[in-house]
Amino acid sequence: MIPSDFSFKTTPSICSLDEIKWIGKINSRKLILFSLLLFASICFIDSVSAQDGKNVVGSLTEKGSSPGIIASKMDNESIYRNLLNSTWAQYNEDLNYSSIILAEYVKKNITAREAMVATVSLYTLISKTEDEFHKAKVIDKYKNIHNNTIVALSNLEGYLWNITKFYETNNTIYAVKARESFNSSQYYFGKARGVEPRKVTTK
Repeated sequence: MIPSDFSFKTTPSICSLDEIKWIGKINSRKLILFSLLLFASICFIDSVSAQDGKNVVGSLTEKGSSPGIIASKMDNESIYRNLLNSTWAQYNEDLNYSSIILAEYVKKNITAREAMVATVSLYTLISKTEDEFHKAKVIDKYKNIHNNTIVALSNLEGYLWNITKFYETNNTIYAVKARESFNSSQYYFGKARGVEPRKVTTK
């Protein structure tokens, strides 16, 4: 059983209030599973496209193209900034979907197994995002932002893992751990975004 104070608050970056109300009016189970499948497909395509872009730049460099020409089109800071923005967007999207899944599970619109399967998909996506971001070449002035973003991603990964285990076992210990990871993730994400966060502690 979910503890009475077990809740997560986040500002949706995908679904508006009207869209969330619409979700409740139709078959939520099918919508969530279909949305996650579509979301995963889009993220996979974006990931492949981004990798192709890296390969193109690397190929041009290896063939002796003028560094000045390449730099004029896509300097290192622009490359990193694009990666940072896409990583932050991925973070918000995964957090939103996980919140929708939890809400639908609490309302008994989806089963524990369906919630678990859907959340595992998000866990896989955020793990890949963290791995790619970890490998990024960091500009000095972005080091603090980079490090805080990595911690935020790592804690989001922990949240998704523990909430998945909660769906699987119904053990409230995992729910408590998930809440701790969630709060920590939001704290460091706020620091990365330049927001003055309030450190949240769990008793």
